[in-house]
Amino acid sequence: MNRKIETLFLVAALVAIFLPVASQAGFLGPSSFDECVVAETKEFTGPVPGGALSAIGRICRERFPEPIKPAPVDAEACANIAKGSSTGWSSIITSTKFRFMTEKQREKARIRFFLDRIAPKVKHPEKMKEYRAAWDAKTYPARYVRCD
Repeated sequence: MNRKIETLFLVAALVAIFLPVASQAGFLGPSSFDECVVAETKEFTGPVPGGALSAIGRICRERFPEPIKPAPVDAEACANIAKGSSTGWSSIITSTKFRFMTEKQREKARIRFFLDRIAPKVKHPEKMKEYRAAWDAKTYPARYVRCD
């Protein structure tokens, strides 16, 4: 009987010690962006300098990226894609890989697509600027299109 009481007391003591820590953050560190910022700024005794605060924000955003919101269904773009495209751009902008690209990566992909797939088909190089202007007007900004 005495052994059971000792074990129960030990379990209660451990729960009392670890419960406040678990409710404030994950066992191995912060479990969200906000907890990360708070944990990183605790090291400062006074006001946090602006440069340090932006660095902390960048570090915490890398650890806890913002969830990607699904793009709204674009009925007009989906109708155009359903008609078909001779270039293949439509299959790229509806791909999962394209969805998770940053804006800069999407723009790079858009330009690379023009240079690799469209420019070689241009028969009159002197009209390349016109083709490029038309491509830019049609595809800029490069955005993900969701068709459900």
